[in-house]
Amino acid sequence: MQYKNFLKSLLVVVISTLIVVTVVYAATTIGTNITSSGQLIIGNATHPEYFPNVQTLIIHDDFDITDGEVDETPNGLVAMVTADGVLGNNSAAVAGVARTAGASSIFGMQGVAMVSNSGDSGDAVGVWAGSFDTHAGGDNIGVYSLAAGGANNYSFYGEVGDFYNNGNISTAGTVTSSNTSSIGWSVQSTTNTACNSVCTSACVYGQDSGDTKNIVSCSNAIADTCVCAGGS
Repeated sequence: MQYKNFLKSLLVVVISTLIVVTVVYAATTIGTNITSSGQLIIGNATHPEYFPNVQTLIIHDDFDITDGEVDETPNGLVAMVTADGVLGNNSAAVAGVARTAGASSIFGMQGVAMVSNSGDSGDAVGVWAGSFDTHAGGDNIGVYSLAAGGANNYSFYGEVGDFYNNGNISTAGTVTSSNTSSIGWSVQSTTNTACNSVCTSACVYGQDSGDTKNIVSCSNAIADTCVCAGGS
């Protein structure tokens, strides 16, 4: 009986020792890659002082970043990675993967911007994307999207609101409108005036009333009719 009790006690000691060793080893191993003192850092952050206002910093490849939009402003999460061509060219600092089930909609990534009260004057942007470094060998793309294989495929879908772009718009496909009343263009009458000074929106073309077939450029001062890409 004493021998059995001794074995039981020895077994308890061995198991307890293994548990303690495992916990200590795990804490020691994790501690080499994760540090937290008000700020959670995962990975080898050579210069965490670059991100004094970031709550969580995930480093796959540490590199210098001097973009004030990221390293100086308060951010909940910043992740950094470099595509080296070894494991693939399409690396992502943050990747969201989601799968729908049945009729439930799902979002791989979601961003929501809110205001503190209705009197706030700052912009609330759900998702901000930018690419502006100078380089000769590739394009800079702010947002890249792909849609295929569905009943309808929309690489961009705006549910509510206007579409605005401060630059140019180009497409390899067609541009159509489901509005059966108008696409928003207008026809303005004038007398021998360049349409780019008549239209308050962009001029499409002008027409000389002396010759109904005579379509003239927007800068030609013989136009009597102007087609404008807007209400006026």
